[in-house]
Amino acid sequence: MEGVHAIEDGIKYATNWPRITQAYTLGSILAGAVFIVGFSIIVAISDAGVTNAPSMWDRQELQAALLLWAIASIGWLLGQTILISLPWYLLHTSGRTHWKYAVSLGFFSVPATVSFMGLKLGWGYAGFALWGGIMGWLIWRIAYFKNNNTP
Repeated sequence: MEGVHAIEDGIKYATNWPRITQAYTLGSILAGAVFIVGFSIIVAISDAGVTNAPSMWDRQELQAALLLWAIASIGWLLGQTILISLPWYLLHTSGRTHWKYAVSLGFFSVPATVSFMGLKLGWGYAGFALWGGIMGWLIWRIAYFKNNNTP
């Protein structure tokens, strides 16, 4: 990746392996946290109702939430490494390094992955699409930098 540069809107964007690693790692940690928060909200609403939702500060529940967060983060990291790396690399090497490509990739790939897993979510796909787009932007923002000094 080092030395691969592209021009979008008159701005040259570049990346390198340390930034890619950092983007994947931070993106996975945040994605796992967002998953746990969303999962907790769904469980609170569907099981006990909002007013009777159990406290998440019980020691066993907190340990379970942290374990789920770790599993979700590792799952996201594996998923983006296996499923997103090739399309991202193809976009990158063809010069499509603008944030709109990263958002589009996340917007379409996350719901497609959820669908491929066999989950039937109805309108839930819209939430996964939004989440994927946000994560695509975040990973792009960490991985790329403006580099107008290269030819």
